[in-house]
Amino acid sequence: MKSAYVVAASALVIGLAALGGIGFVLVARPAVGPPGTLPTTGVEVKIVKGSVNQSQEQNFVPRNIVVVLGFNDTVRWTNDDTYAHTVTSLGNFDSLNLNHGDTWTHTFIEPGIFTYVCSYHPWMKGTITVKSAGT
Repeated sequence: MKSAYVVAASALVIGLAALGGIGFVLVARPAVGPPGTLPTTGVEVKIVKGSVNQSQEQNFVPRNIVVVLGFNDTVRWTNDDTYAHTVTSLGNFDSLNLNHGDTWTHTFIEPGIFTYVCSYHPWMKGTITVKSAGT
């Protein structure tokens, strides 16, 4: 019998193959839960040290990601910078204040393209493209 992880990973590969034409897809590693639970998938985004500096090119890493509903549709941001930041997409989601070491997650429930910024430092920008499985 195949493990739940193998089945989920196979479904993810099939779903991503159906997307076609995507130049960059970040496939997340599964998070391990308590024994007897199915693995969950998500995407990790780091707010890297020095993001407060406007001349620094790297801030949300990775900056642009693609997620697939039902497969890896939860994104978790972690603030590794020493300054507070936010993850804000007007009208869609807002982490509010994230201090050093704080994390915040958001699960997407509909397809679309979601741009976001740090409300304190608007030069920090990212994009999440959310696809339906099979599109």
